[in-house]
Amino acid sequence: MFKRKLPELTNEAFSRWLRAQRPPWEWFLTQPELIQEQLAILGDEYVFEIGQAVADSVPKNEEAMAREMAADAASRLIKGETLSMGGLTERRDTFQRAVQHNKDSGRTLMGRKPDEVAG
Repeated sequence: MFKRKLPELTNEAFSRWLRAQRPPWEWFLTQPELIQEQLAILGDEYVFEIGQAVADSVPKNEEAMAREMAADAASRLIKGETLSMGGLTERRDTFQRAVQHNKDSGRTLMGRKPDEVAG
């Protein structure tokens, strides 16, 4: 049948369409410019509210993470574990234990003796 010709697309109309959160293209372009702008303003407000919600949640998440890390560090100190930034001491100790275990068990990599590890 006959298709209605859409108005000419301008940069402003495209910008309003994007700001309006991309409603159906053909419908949006047939709306008067005032309606397009109102929809764009609603889209702007929506994006602003989402941004505010994200910005508000970041400090809460950082605070919760800091509390969790402090509680973990306190429990490790109570247990007498050695602490360092990022658990590097624990990783180094674990690696050295693994190297020693391999030496003690006689394991080799492709028939090669294990390298000496500086301690």
